[in-house]
Amino acid sequence: MRTLCWSVFLVPLALGCTGDGKSDLEKLKEECLSSCSNFITYVERCDFELGASTEGFCEDTCSEWNDLTAESECEDDYATFLDCSASVNWAGAECTEEGMVEKSMICADKQNAWMECVNDGVADDTGGTPEPEVDPDADDDGDGWTNSEEEAAGTNPDYVYSHPYAGGYNVGFCETPPETTGPTGYGTMGGDGTVYEWSPYQLGDVPENFTLLDQHGEMVDLYSFCGKHIVFAVGAGWCGPCRGVAETLQAEQDLYRDSNVQFIEIISGDNSNNPPDQAFLESWHTEYGFTDIPVLGLVAQDQSTWEAYSAHLSMLFDTDGYIPSVWQLDTTTTIVSADEGNSDPSSFLD
Repeated sequence: MRTLCWSVFLVPLALGCTGDGKSDLEKLKEECLSSCSNFITYVERCDFELGASTEGFCEDTCSEWNDLTAESECEDDYATFLDCSASVNWAGAECTEEGMVEKSMICADKQNAWMECVNDGVADDTGGTPEPEVDPDADDDGDGWTNSEEEAAGTNPDYVYSHPYAGGYNVGFCETPPETTGPTGYGTMGGDGTVYEWSPYQLGDVPENFTLLDQHGEMVDLYSFCGKHIVFAVGAGWCGPCRGVAETLQAEQDLYRDSNVQFIEIISGDNSNNPPDQAFLESWHTEYGFTDIPVLGLVAQDQSTWEAYSAHLSMLFDTDGYIPSVWQLDTTTTIVSADEGNSDPSSFLD
């Protein structure tokens, strides 16, 4: 049976010191029944034994009290104890000195009741609800890493996208996954007398999560870096300017790592414009001296129709049909720089 922790609202109450006090008891009974959460501490009789109060009386007559949760009872009782420790409006001011119940005893009673709640695990010793115990061997967010492994790595065991990577990336987390907008921009390019149009992301959009293979053979989520400022470049092995961007990325990552920034390289094709395999991603990683930058490979584009082709991730992050495409996302994964060739995050950081 759980311990009840009483919430006592201390108010001055002058009870008569003569007679049996029955009329006062009846009135108090009615008050208890009508307002169970505000119990009134009182001296049942002026010559009653030291420490008497309505606690037992109200417990017997106020059945509604038992419907209150243990948590609220303990929190109320803790607040009462703090108030009692500071100052008490003591009932029974007209009683004789011999019949007075000392406020220190009431404070002690309240403290004892509170500590019983603490010992029963109903509340913590700061007046709040205790944190649930975490099983270090469990995987609370179902991401394949135990709670203890995530704690050791500094990632969040309650956010499925936040977990360690072999590449040692600057992983972050958001309390809830971002609310995506879908691509709302307008892209266009011409060729062979034909104008091609599609809908890429633009400033203010929040992209959907994507998951791509990295140079270590792991699948990496964009949302693993939620809570960080993200800079990523989309390029290809056959693209000279793309390689020029790659040459600067690790130096920029080193400069801004402690400012909660993560740079990412996304490769759309190898030197022959074929979908990059892990070996090519590893070679890119090695050639440009990446230490904690993911090199992610895009899968092949569906070229059966323009609609299918333009829905590929490489087109969603391309506003003009040219690479490299450099994008920046803030800590909520909202796009703040859209294919502007700007890989410097300094103007977006606090």
